Amino acid sequence: MVIPDQVLSLHTKSEENEIFVLKFHPTEQILLSGDVTGAIHFNLFDAEDSKTVSLPEGMGLKPFRPHKDSSCRSIDVVSSSGGYDMVSGGSDGRVIVSNFDPKITGKWKISDSAINVVTSISENLVVAGDDDGGIHAIDLRERKKVFSINEQTDYISAITSSLSGSPLKSVVALSGDCSLGVYDFRGTAKNRLVALSDEQEEELNCIGVINSEQHVVTGDGHGVVGIWKQGFWGDVKDRFPLYSKSENMGADGAHSIDGLKVVGEKKFITVTSNGIIRMCSLFPNQVDRVIGVHQGEDDAEIATISGFDCDVDLGIIATACGDAAGTIKFWSLAQKDAESDSENENEVKRKSSKKKRKTTVNRVTHTNPEKAKRQSFFSDL
Repeated sequence: MVIPDQVLSLHTKSEENEIFVLKFHPTEQILLSGDVTGAIHFNLFDAEDSKTVSLPEGMGLKPFRPHKDSSCRSIDVVSSSGGYDMVSGGSDGRVIVSNFDPKITGKWKISDSAINVVTSISENLVVAGDDDGGIHAIDLRERKKVFSINEQTDYISAITSSLSGSPLKSVVALSGDCSLGVYDFRGTAKNRLVALSDEQEEELNCIGVINSEQHVVTGDGHGVVGIWKQGFWGDVKDRFPLYSKSENMGADGAHSIDGLKVVGEKKFITVTSNGIIRMCSLFPNQVDRVIGVHQGEDDAEIATISGFDCDVDLGIIATACGDAAGTIKFWSLAQKDAESDSENENEVKRKSSKKKRKTTVNRVTHTNPEKAKRQSFFSDL
């Protein structure tokens, strides 16, 4: 599969709204996008076409609006008995689970403040972080919130659970109070907090688990990647900036790292507030290359990236900027110059061999055939 660096730039719908979050479906060629109106859009694309990724405007798939009168800030996809479900968090303080028919199957008002991040850490447990530093766990089997934790004092910006084999062993959360918190959900209310880091110099925005789960990497508000060692959570073990000091303190202010995605054993992608997408490495700690720069509608000004996700299997990056047009752009994860980074090229090719199914308008996202026959989301197109 050969995809140009930037394969597409267009509106997701004729109805233009600012996009807050992007999420690739794990098995289908569908990119979910959540916007300021509380809607989730279902964007079909074709990654098998060597010249373009097809994301036609006004494709006929109506947006689904689980968060009414509020924005949709976070989306994850969780495995379920019927195939896959969506879990979303909004500024209304609600966490909502929906299937791909689409229909709401669960709704919980879990906080008086906005939900910034939701993530599924197992088939039955969803964790959400809110604007006031609260972390909330929802048991999908029991259909209820099972507990809340308030150990961090500012908004929760990111949550990850890919630590130490068992998904319930360690959950790591980042906060706008410049701290990293580690939680063990198997413990009692008094000992669920395992560790709370020292206050860092800047707010922590994004996180990834890397190097066979031995390290965690974070991105902060001044464009610095922090490297944390598993089990040593008091402070970062190392850090490296994406910018020189003069570059980061220009007239437009500091460039924060707003998104981070691990794509290999020691490789990860970062997106920064000035629209730059980079491939980075751990050990040696460095920026390998610039993948692309997300620009505004007229391609004259650099755009802030408000939504970001990467499908490692397909080798595609998707970005959305904070404009009213609801624009999504696609980028290739593959290295243009194979000689300069052959290791990364081989890694992408190896993972791309596990291809997703191509989603078409007559294929449903549910894997339950009876349910798909009864309530096909795409059947009337």
